[in-house]
Amino acid sequence: MSFLSAEDFWDIHPLTGLDEKLTFEDSRLAHDVPIVISYEMIDLDETDYHFRQAFTHKDTQRYFEVFKNISCQSINDIIEESEHSLHFHRSAAKGNLKRLLEKLSPGCVTPDSEPMIYHFALYTDNEGADRSCDRRSPRIYFMLGKNGMIFPLFFDPYHEINP
Repeated sequence: MSFLSAEDFWDIHPLTGLDEKLTFEDSRLAHDVPIVISYEMIDLDETDYHFRQAFTHKDTQRYFEVFKNISCQSINDIIEESEHSLHFHRSAAKGNLKRLLEKLSPGCVTPDSEPMIYHFALYTDNEGADRSCDRRSPRIYFMLGKNGMIFPLFFDPYHEINP
């Protein structure tokens, strides 16, 4: 028997935007609970790092493999267990990343606050990424929201956003 109403679920996983600012308490909770993936804010055509770029077969397979593996873990678990294999890191909203975020949502990065953005590797080419040689080291960038919700934003096949 469920004691939650439909409204309760909207409170748990509200619609959001890049300008959403997490409180310290929201951030702590979001890092400790299992993640839920929402494609609400995915970039499909606004920037050069949208998800309509060509995915290789390997990119696609690895994308779903990684999301399957992280979808039942918390951000803290992922950082603790797989930081090195996934190159899982928080990304400061500066440089290329800041320009991309601002293109999606002008004003979302301010001197006082910025969205909580992370990225991880699908895989890394041993010789390094190079667009001219089509050597890929794809990265996925996402925003962390309330209650463990993550929002994939950008697909960076040549590791150019934050090289």
